Amino acid sequence: MDNKKKEAAVPENETVGEENIIEEIEQTEVETAEQTEKTEQVEEQVDDELALLKKELDSQKDTLMRTAAEFANYRKRTDKEKSDSISYGTQVAVKAILPVFDNLERAAEAESVDADYKKGVEMTLSLFRKSLADLGVTEIEALGSDFDPLVHNAVMQEESGEYESGKVTKVLQKGYKLHDKVIRPSMVAVAQ
Repeated sequence: MDNKKKEAAVPENETVGEENIIEEIEQTEVETAEQTEKTEQVEEQVDDELALLKKELDSQKDTLMRTAAEFANYRKRTDKEKSDSISYGTQVAVKAILPVFDNLERAAEAESVDADYKKGVEMTLSLFRKSLADLGVTEIEALGSDFDPLVHNAVMQEESGEYESGKVTKVLQKGYKLHDKVIRPSMVAVAQ
C-alpha cells in the first residue's frame, strides 16, 4: 500500500510541478508582454523626440540658409554700390578734366616757334591720353558715322557733297565714354 501511495503521490507532484511550470510560463508571458509594451512606449517616445529634433533641425537649417542668402545678397549689393561709387567718382573726375584735355589738344595742334615747347606739350598730351585709357576712357568715333542721338549731340546741319544725309560731317567737340557709359557726347554737325 505504501507503494501505491508513493505511486499516487508521484503523479500528484508531477501535476503540481507542471502547474508551477505553467504558472511560470504564464508569468513570463505576462512579463514579456509588459516589457514589449514598455519597449513600444519607449520607441514611440524616441520616435516623437526624433521627429521634434528633425523639425527643429529643419527649422535651424532653414534659418541658416536664409541668413546665408541674405548675407550673400548684402555682399552683392554692397559690392555693386562700391563699384557704382567708384565708377561715379571716376566719371565726375574725368568730366572735370576733359576741358583741360581739350585745351591741351588745341595747344598741341597750334603752331609754335619753339620745337622743344611743342614736343613737351605733345608728350604731356600723350601721357594724358594714356592715363585716360588706363581709366577706361575712350573717344567716341563720330566723323563719317551715322548720327546716333545716344552718343552725338547735333548742334547744326549742313549741306555736304562728301557725306550722305544723316552722317556726321564735322566734330566740333570730341565725345568720350567711360567703359560703356557716355560721359560726354560728341558735339557734331550732321549732313542734311
